[in-house]
Amino acid sequence: MPGLETVYVHDTNEAAAEALIAQLQPELGVRIIKGASAEAVTKSAEVLSSATVILREPLAVVKDEWITAGQTIVPCDLNTFWDPRTSRRADKYLVDSVEEHELFASMGYFPDGLPEVAAETGEVLAGVKPGRENADEMIVNSNIGMAVCDIAVGNALMHRALERGVGARLPR
Repeated sequence: MPGLETVYVHDTNEAAAEALIAQLQPELGVRIIKGASAEAVTKSAEVLSSATVILREPLAVVKDEWITAGQTIVPCDLNTFWDPRTSRRADKYLVDSVEEHELFASMGYFPDGLPEVAAETGEVLAGVKPGRENADEMIVNSNIGMAVCDIAVGNALMHRALERGVGARLPR
């Protein structure tokens, strides 16, 4: 990611945050800072991501008032970590799959209703629908995870392990 200068990491488990930083620092070549709190990280970063447990009732750890114009939020936890008002007021709410999000909504995972979806991530990447159109847009890109993504990541991990000569093949 050209231009990336600093990555902030926050975890309620400080040892986990420190271990992640120790593991990633040599590989990334950018400054990695352990954030003092979710609020401090939210107020310091342009792009925010979360990965926590997926719950029907959001934890809302990150408060809506901490989010400012121009930020991009990439929740990998069905928005559990975020105040639901943030997704609802986003200038663009993007998803990896509308169908998948509608399914989760039907199961009660969006207690206030599914935010209006501007586009699927693939539509933006293909240039069919616009992504960021100005620097002040606040964008939420909710990627719950699709099997095709899991396969792509698994394939990349397998090839990386083969290149490094690590890991073990499991019997069929």
